[in-house]
Amino acid sequence: MKTWLLQYKKFLLVPIILLVIIGFSWNIFAVKAEQALQDNLMQRMNQQLNGRLQAEAIDLSLFGWVKFRGVSLFNDKGTLVAQSSLVSTRYQLSDLFDGKLDLSRIGTVVIEGAEVWLEEFNGSNNWDGLLKDNKDSANFHGKIQLVQGRVHFKTSLLSQILEDVNGFLSFQTNPNVDIDLKGKSNQSLVTLKGNWEKHRPFELALETDTFDLLNLGSLLAPTSKLQLEGGSLKNLKVTARNDEKNNLHYQVKGEFLGLALQGAVLIRDGKGKFSGDQTGLLFEDLSLLIAGQQAQGHGRIFSENSIQTVDFTLSLPSVDPTSVNNTIVAQGPLALQIHVNGPLAEPIVSGSFTLPQMTVSDMSLNTIAGDFHHTTGLLTLQQVQGSAHSGTLFIAGNLLTDKGSYELDVNGQGMDSSQLTDKDVQGPLDFTGHATGQGDTVVTRGDFIIHGGKAYGLPFQTLTGQFVKRGLVTDISGVAIHTSSGTFYPEQLTRNALENINHRQLPTSQEALKKVVTDKLVERLFR
Repeated sequence: MKTWLLQYKKFLLVPIILLVIIGFSWNIFAVKAEQALQDNLMQRMNQQLNGRLQAEAIDLSLFGWVKFRGVSLFNDKGTLVAQSSLVSTRYQLSDLFDGKLDLSRIGTVVIEGAEVWLEEFNGSNNWDGLLKDNKDSANFHGKIQLVQGRVHFKTSLLSQILEDVNGFLSFQTNPNVDIDLKGKSNQSLVTLKGNWEKHRPFELALETDTFDLLNLGSLLAPTSKLQLEGGSLKNLKVTARNDEKNNLHYQVKGEFLGLALQGAVLIRDGKGKFSGDQTGLLFEDLSLLIAGQQAQGHGRIFSENSIQTVDFTLSLPSVDPTSVNNTIVAQGPLALQIHVNGPLAEPIVSGSFTLPQMTVSDMSLNTIAGDFHHTTGLLTLQQVQGSAHSGTLFIAGNLLTDKGSYELDVNGQGMDSSQLTDKDVQGPLDFTGHATGQGDTVVTRGDFIIHGGKAYGLPFQTLTGQFVKRGLVTDISGVAIHTSSGTFYPEQLTRNALENINHRQLPTSQEALKKVVTDKLVERLFR
């Protein structure tokens, strides 16, 4: 037994001695190699750069790892573009022994706790020209792995910080680079995958589960009257690629919710889906509150002559009329079909509307429908009509929405005159008028005609005149009564006229006719 133990100790002693020798030899080699690395490796790497790479210390491991501590990378302008507490590079031991330390000999680079600054402005970035175009850099076919990094991303459009960045950049098919990175932005998961090659076709895909729209607020011009106040993107995916002519193309799709915009009108609770490319964005399944009123629709945003332009179709099926104008007295909801087109900051709004019933002055209108056109401060009504007093009312003209004043052409056809006056007058009435003013000061002037009617039993072919309506008071003038016996004017009636009427056996008398024409026959044709 003792003999076996002695033999076992001898066998055990041999590898221990070998390990000691190897360790001692590695110590001697490492000291010399580290000095060589300090003298040569940093110099060799800086030869590949137009900028500058520096490290506080360099260590070697027995397995071919070279560890750079306190690493900083500067571009050709001396600006810090990246730093890391620890960068590990993997060499073959034979290359280390032979002093072959160029980039083509590196198999893997692990960068821990890196902080990277990516800045783009006017088509150039802070990394442009950092790596020299030479044979040595082109021969790098290793993999760069990022562990718990941070990326500061800044462009003329947005500024963002990605935390907890992990993933790799593979140069196995250099100059083509395969990219697979993941990180977080404000607790939202962000991934970047694809391949990139300078001056050659490439494709990159950026995806995130949530993105704060306030980060895109700078997309709106500083002078814009439209202000982004809130919202978020969901399931955002952006794919960028270039073609053989190095033209950049991109596609984007996703969803948004909680959109809040402040402009000519207040928009809240906006949500929907979107997709697009470099020519513009298409929006579908839109739902939003416009000035507190529910709307649905679709549309697009695009650039026309370098101006952000919108083209949207919206439906508002149940609008509170007082939200449009608090002086409107209406029964039932206002239904709107809207087309929004023009510059994003100040688009033109047009469309059509229907309203079951409303009251204008002392007139009740039913089944109202029409078209409208709205620009900043001006609402134009077109082909508006409604039923009133068994006839039809037509309205067209302009309303100054800021001042609440308007100038309208108002026409009526086929109205029952007996419903418009407390006098004994019958027959279908037509009128044309022009209304101007503001609120209770509106004045309507026009002409009227009653066809084939009667006044206090006196038949006539037409009865014509002019009117001026101020509020609830209507003044009538220039009345003419056209009968088969001729035309009569209340202020010019004579005995001959009365006799002529009596000769034709019309059911009237001098007293009755006086009652008709002198007792203000049409003093109040309109209430």
